[in-house]
Amino acid sequence: LTFKSINTNDLIKNNLKLSHKPFLKLNLLSLDLSNNNRIGLDCIQLIKDLLPQLPQLQSINLSNISLCTEGLRMLLEYLRQNKSIRKINLSNNGIYPNGAEDIANILLKNNYSIESLDLSENRISLIGLRSILNALAPTDPLCKSESSLKSLYLRRMMISFEESTLIRNMIFQTLHLKTLDFSSNQINRESLAIICEALSVNNTIQDLNLSFNIFGPQGCAEIAKTLTQNKSISSLHLHCVGMKKEGAQVLAESLKNNHSLTRLNLSNNEIKASGCNHFIKLLKSNHSIHYMDLSCNSIKNKSSLYQDLCKIINTKIDLNGNSINQKFYKNKKENCNIM
Repeated sequence: LTFKSINTNDLIKNNLKLSHKPFLKLNLLSLDLSNNNRIGLDCIQLIKDLLPQLPQLQSINLSNISLCTEGLRMLLEYLRQNKSIRKINLSNNGIYPNGAEDIANILLKNNYSIESLDLSENRISLIGLRSILNALAPTDPLCKSESSLKSLYLRRMMISFEESTLIRNMIFQTLHLKTLDFSSNQINRESLAIICEALSVNNTIQDLNLSFNIFGPQGCAEIAKTLTQNKSISSLHLHCVGMKKEGAQVLAESLKNNHSLTRLNLSNNEIKASGCNHFIKLLKSNHSIHYMDLSCNSIKNKSSLYQDLCKIINTKIDLNGNSINQKFYKNKKENCNIM
């Protein structure tokens, strides 16, 4: 169920009510209230009163509703008691360090049923991030977290060296996380190297998103080292990280004996034809990768390269946005896995 552009004043002025009975009949599983930037405390109270009447609710999206500190705390107090909700999106709400501390103390330390949490595009800073990660992974190295969180989204949080150290420690200490999204964080090679220390020995994370960062070919070398040891990552997102042909070469080399990775997303990396050739060689011997995104990589049309690509039968390859001769492309596309 999705509400779009709800005006709190209109709800009150017209005495509109969110009837409980229809929701109960629907056995509502997901509630989307995102992008309602006029929701105020009075409407938050309505939402809080409604939620207990939805016992089957598993997912709630509160992204971009301009949650104030009091409104956030009000919702967290309810969510702490709720054991049915598995997925919560609180992204883009201008949450500050104090709000992050409330999320850690009120929610994460008391509700072990939450499996997915999105805190992207907030202003929690180093202090807030420390509160969140400490709730997921105790600072005592002998303790293991009791949290059931499987997916954590931290896009556009500006992760520096200090934040990377906290993330590394959290990955070391948790045994339950399966999805991590650190995209659009200005992560450089030094910060990535710190995170990769933990990823190299982790055996639970399956989906990793490091797209739209600035670590370049040297950062790709750090990821390559990780992939020679990590046996759990099956989906890797590296869109627009400044990979170039040098990063493509070292990454392809590291995947020769990796059989856990099945999806590799590498669009917008300027790897060009030479970088593409490294992946062609890889795919001839590694049949575990089922999908590879090479779109928008300045790959120019070369008949020999394209013929080699058409021989790859185990992997779907996305070449959209490259300089491929359309006539040749249409004639050969139906005979291979090129998209």
